[in-house]
This record gives sequence, C-alpha cells and structure tokens, in this order.
Amino acid sequence: MSSNLVVYFKQLLNQHSTTASNNVSNWSGTCYITPLIGAFLADSYLGRYCTIASFSIIYVIVSFLGLVVNMRCKMRISSDLFLS
Repeated sequence: MSSNLVVYFKQLLNQHSTTASNNVSNWSGTCYITPLIGAFLADSYLGRYCTIASFSIIYVIVSFLGLVVNMRCKMRISSDLFLS
C-alpha cells in the first residue's frame, strides 16, 4: 500500500520523493494513532456505545460530503468535455 501511495504522490501529484515518503509516513501514523485516541475517549469519558454511535454518525456525514463533492467534480468534468 505505501509503495503505491508514494508512486501516486510522485506521478499524479508531482511531489518530490522525500515529500511523498513523508506524506505516506504521516498517513500511516495517523491510521495507527486514531484508534488509540478513540479507545482512550471511549474508556475515559464517553462509554463504548456512545463513542461508537457518535463516531459512526461523524463517519456517515463525512462520507456523504465526500460523495457530494466527488459527484460535483465528475459532473463538472463531464460538462467541460461536453462543451468543448
């Protein structure tokens, strides 16, 4: 996964090798630390079910917003292709 992500950053986003590797390391670290933060919040403050419910709601909202943005970008690209 990380080697594919480095290639993506370098070729499609035109990042330098060190910047791409640093971004992959930051992404990987974020993926490993966020469950620990969620576990700490669940155990210390919110409770198991409240944490699952609240973060599930946040996940659904962010996923929906990502879908809307993606659809708008695809519609803009297809209309640009149609008009040119």
